[in-house]
Amino acid sequence: MAKRAARAKARHFDSVHAQVSGIEFNGCSRRSKYRIVCRFFTDGRNANFETACNLRVIVRGEGSLASAKLRPSCRRERYLTFQRAREAMEPEAERIAERTAKVIGLQRHSRTTIFGEAIWTRRTSERERCSVELVASLLNSGEVEVSSRYLECLPG
Repeated sequence: MAKRAARAKARHFDSVHAQVSGIEFNGCSRRSKYRIVCRFFTDGRNANFETACNLRVIVRGEGSLASAKLRPSCRRERYLTFQRAREAMEPEAERIAERTAKVIGLQRHSRTTIFGEAIWTRRTSERERCSVELVASLLNSGEVEVSSRYLECLPG
């Protein structure tokens, strides 16, 4: 009965908090004859943030008289997704290339920074393969800033 009351509390938390989805049961432990503590984990991610919550549900009493109290402990951190980084890098790559460029090789440097490379072919007096390294950073404002470095064009 205590486990059922605890699951109901955790499911309710999940349903009213849009920043998380799904709950993971991590077990219960009896603290006394009339007190049981159950633990759950839930997390979620959107375009700017990653949220993780450890939920403790304290169930007191027995049978139909049991009451459950929820004690959430949540951490919310800024997070840049690969899709959002690519979407910010593509216009910058095309501005530098002055034509369509392909963004490749995205690699995470930190929770808020992703590196990538833009490549394109240009024709001057001869055909050249060009590339530039791009860095997308998630700012505190929620905007994504893209900087570039190491522009290189080689015959090819």
